[in-house]
Amino acid sequence: MTAAPRRSPLGTLLALGGLGLLLLVGLWRAGLLAAERRRTDLERALKTLTVSGRVPPSQEVMTYLRKRHEALVERAEALRRRVVAEPKALEGADPQLYYQEQFHAMERTLERLTAARGTATPERLGFPKELPPSDTVPRLLVQVRLIEEAAALVLEQGITGLSAVKVEDPEPGPAADDGTVFVTRLPVSLRFRGALPNVLQTFAAVQRLAPLADIRIIRLVGEEGSDQLDTELVLARYLPTAPIAAGPGGTDGPAGSPREPHAGPAARSKAPRKTPARTRAP
Repeated sequence: MTAAPRRSPLGTLLALGGLGLLLLVGLWRAGLLAAERRRTDLERALKTLTVSGRVPPSQEVMTYLRKRHEALVERAEALRRRVVAEPKALEGADPQLYYQEQFHAMERTLERLTAARGTATPERLGFPKELPPSDTVPRLLVQVRLIEEAAALVLEQGITGLSAVKVEDPEPGPAADDGTVFVTRLPVSLRFRGALPNVLQTFAAVQRLAPLADIRIIRLVGEEGSDQLDTELVLARYLPTAPIAAGPGGTDGPAGSPREPHAGPAARSKAPRKTPARTRAP
């Protein structure tokens, strides 16, 4: 009679952690997609909010439409601020030198965070070795900021060590029905080591980042007889590449306010005609 083989505790923990991780990422992705759908619906509402040109609306109707339009714009703007990372205004500063300052500030932050926990400073990968072209500075600033925030978040969860941070190449975001791409995806990756409970806490804490950070890839590698997991986490933020759709019925000015109603055929027929004044020659 042979004894049944005992299951490894690490294998059980990994299985439970994997199920919990899949559920967590699924809920996170569902929430992000729902926010994106709400933003798209609001933009579609802004396009279809029109006033018929045949019957001129009353002042009450125009007041209601204007208030409704302003409310939709406000909600769309709130969702955009939550999902999209705005490029920082440089206010006349040299873009390349400003990026260099922000990169060194990120390095100092990483050194301070790791020194406080007695761990080595992470390796920095993917960053330009020289001053980057000015047109790439806005997206690099977003990625530098995301790395700084995510590294602080990871180390707050009791992670054993942060080994590397990396700037990944930008990717086009999802396209609209007409093929227009409104955002660019800016991914970064972090490699760290920690116990399974701390790693799961890290994934749950990502939702605290603002603007939202999209979890793109998770890689976990464990060793037999150890409760530590080597983890690679790829996060992304989104940078706007095209303006939000114009207001209802097109716009004649900024902010996409509704056009003033134009007179229909009946109104035009009642309008008095103006005849040009004639002057007699002396």
